[in-house]
Amino acid sequence: MSTNITDLQTRDKKPQNFPAMLKASFAEVARALPRHLNPDRMSRIALTAFRRNPNLAKCDPRSVIAAVIQASQLGLEIDTLGRAYLVPYKNECQFIPGWKGLVELVNRSGQGTVWTGAVFQGDEFDYSLGDSPFVKHKPKGEFDSQFLQYAYAIGRPTGSEWPIIEVWPMERVVKHRDRYNKVGNRHYSFDNMEMYARKVALMQVLKYMPMSPELAQTVELDQAATTGEQHLDVKDAIDGTWTPVAEPEEVQPVTDSNGEIFNAEDHLAPDKFNQDGSFTKRPKRTRQKLKDPLEPIIAAMKAAGTADVLAEAREDGNDPELGLDDVQKLRLDDVFHSCMEKLRGNTPEQADNDDGFGGME
Repeated sequence: MSTNITDLQTRDKKPQNFPAMLKASFAEVARALPRHLNPDRMSRIALTAFRRNPNLAKCDPRSVIAAVIQASQLGLEIDTLGRAYLVPYKNECQFIPGWKGLVELVNRSGQGTVWTGAVFQGDEFDYSLGDSPFVKHKPKGEFDSQFLQYAYAIGRPTGSEWPIIEVWPMERVVKHRDRYNKVGNRHYSFDNMEMYARKVALMQVLKYMPMSPELAQTVELDQAATTGEQHLDVKDAIDGTWTPVAEPEEVQPVTDSNGEIFNAEDHLAPDKFNQDGSFTKRPKRTRQKLKDPLEPIIAAMKAAGTADVLAEAREDGNDPELGLDDVQKLRLDDVFHSCMEKLRGNTPEQADNDDGFGGME
């Protein structure tokens, strides 16, 4: 092949349109596919998805082909039965896994099974969390999304005695969408709220499921797309080496033993007599207390009077702008569970309304 995908990624001249680039990179797409997917079928599906969404033509075609190759690497057909999607964001195409694609990856791993459900007005529905979780759902035939009331997901790791359950009322789903949506009314939930709600609940369950490398990468891709920071690269997609772009770490000021911060340069300058006999006094150190980003979240959780309010307060800790690390998130989880136990002990009827394992996004 005279033109390969690496040339298309790196050359200076304006890239070709997506159909031409897909044709030129057919061999690379074929090599990326697992055995159960046919390269001709994958190419046709990608072209159909591209033509179905005119906004993809406004994206850099290299980002579109990167998303196609990434989907191929994971063995998820694009825009077929809700497995995966090509979604334009500004001038970049992003690969978005659907809830069915996530379910397929879990089941394919052999480490467990997951499934989701949507509860509509009129359905018989009951659930409980805690140490004996269960979901009982008997649909009554309503499937209009305007009557959607709950979305839930259930995971059962292989060999586990109890399932992992997440149940979200639609009010919470909409609040979550509005908080993290970066494309306004073009967000896919406005056309298919059920699909979005199922996926939101499923993403919480996956946090507690065994993770195959493919599933872990798919979850990371989805989270990066949520913040508009996926930035798929053709070479990385081919090599399978894509990793999330880490946000630059904020330079931390020097601290002393009592938790105060100060200007290190001023701190190191000693009082001294100069050679001419004059005296130079060390500049006065300006002190300020370090701000703990967890304090307002913990305070809100401790003040929560219901399980729903408590879960919403915990979810605030997942705001990407806070930049909390795993240790800080575990601390929030500990406080969350402690507060939940207090709610259950004080008002048992409120425990039945508890809606999740820590309210994480």
